[in-house]
Amino acid sequence: MYTIWEGLRRYPATLLLYALGIGAVEASRLEFLGRLLRTPILEEHRENKAAVQALPASVLFDGDVRVMRLLEGMENRRVPISDWMHDALRPSAARIVADDNRYTFVFDKLETLLALGYVHLEPEYGWAPIGAVCQRTENRDRIVQEIEASLSRKRDESEFVRCGIFGDTADVCTGRLAAFSTVLRGSGRWG
Repeated sequence: MYTIWEGLRRYPATLLLYALGIGAVEASRLEFLGRLLRTPILEEHRENKAAVQALPASVLFDGDVRVMRLLEGMENRRVPISDWMHDALRPSAARIVADDNRYTFVFDKLETLLALGYVHLEPEYGWAPIGAVCQRTENRDRIVQEIEASLSRKRDESEFVRCGIFGDTADVCTGRLAAFSTVLRGSGRWG
């Protein structure tokens, strides 16, 4: 029961993080997103964590998919909380991302950046809040290729380095991208 209350307590902040994150990704404001994801989340009687560690949708409810499947219409979903966030934010995001396919791509790019940021701060954990991008392989491949191309071509001038979400050099970012790929391939816990 505590897991449910703790997850519900953080839900509004997660919703806000995703709403701001979708806008930042669509507007190519990754430096803003990087600052947002590094924001410390202060929790009473707990160690403070960065927003990227405490607020991704798949981290809510301690990653317990059984609890997440209690959400209406999410009973049979592989990543129920991620799908819930995607659907819940769609009407509000329609003003900035009109096309449904583009919206899903932007949402998946945000969740990929959240996972990369998580891997950066928790490299020894071997897990990341991957979200729905685990099942939308076309989007995932396109996003990873975009990041790889930018890091290869622009090196430390890449927008993915400048934002600081998953490293402060091209080499560190490339390493985190490799770790993310390992998590994708080897994890039975996809959330």
